[in-house]
Amino acid sequence: TIVYAIIDTALDQITLARAGHELPLLLRRDAATGHLRVDEIGSEGMAVGMVTPEIFDRVIQDKSVPFHNGDVFVLYTDGVTEAMSADGSEFTTARLGDALKYLHQHSPQEMNQGILASVESFAGTGTPRDDITLVTVRHT
Repeated sequence: TIVYAIIDTALDQITLARAGHELPLLLRRDAATGHLRVDEIGSEGMAVGMVTPEIFDRVIQDKSVPFHNGDVFVLYTDGVTEAMSADGSEFTTARLGDALKYLHQHSPQEMNQGILASVESFAGTGTPRDDITLVTVRHT
């Protein structure tokens, strides 16, 4: 799976294509309420190599979303959201979103460190079940 994203700060937007990968997250303030919100950025697509190029090309779509000053864009692998606790429950995208809101005033590096600490606290310090990749970008 893959996500290809272009972050254009001149146009204040992100354009991405998602080939079966986890939905990227966008943390921002809601214009109407002023509250922080985390949105999944959905775009159509399926994993690379699963179907013929003709079908893949018909299915995959670019998606553009506004990316304003202070917004935070997060890409991650399922090793983050599917990390398991001792009782067998998963970390989930909802918990990832809550961690982002809690850490929103920190730098992207500190946000990543805080998220990874939350995942480790949730799942324990044993060997992770899956790889974990986390990329966080703040528009300034």
